[in-house]
Amino acid sequence: MSQNNMISFITVTDIHGGKIELNPAIIGYMLRHETNMVPSTKIVLAGSYQSLHVTETPEEIAQLQIDAIAKTITVLMPEMIEGFDDIFEE
Repeated sequence: MSQNNMISFITVTDIHGGKIELNPAIIGYMLRHETNMVPSTKIVLAGSYQSLHVTETPEEIAQLQIDAIAKTITVLMPEMIEGFDDIFEE
């Protein structure tokens, strides 16, 4: 589980050990789940209703979502402030 180098994506681990790059904005909802006696989280994707089973807990995934939003705001805020400054100077 990690916040990867792409600003708005998170990395989660599927139940087979593979890494999945996921845009946190497309997570519709999460459920605690058990697959073959292994605790996991079922992530249902918004719009398509496809699901993924990952090893991270819903709390860990939510923290990754918060971190992704914070990183995006940190990157975009200076540009937004500069844009507003330009508007107010005119």
